[in-house]
Amino acid sequence: MQDKALRWGILGCSWIAPMAMIKPSKSVSKAEIYAIAARDQNKAEVYANKHGIPVVHDSYDALLSDRNIDAVYNPLPNSLHKKWTIA
Repeated sequence: MQDKALRWGILGCSWIAPMAMIKPSKSVSKAEIYAIAARDQNKAEVYANKHGIPVVHDSYDALLSDRNIDAVYNPLPNSLHKKWTIA
């Protein structure tokens, strides 16, 4: 078993991610919110700064290609779940 934290990436700057993922991850020693991507890079940078997320990607594809990410949280609208979950 590895001792390193599971590094999460988040797709989009959703209102639900802080409640559903970001805050709960702070109480789990083996979880880290590592990166975020959004359609608007400036919005992603502000969101990352507010929530202490160290890496901001300029696209969803870039986040999904980041080999440092172990898992992805997809809080995008339901109509986009399939497209970005089976990416």
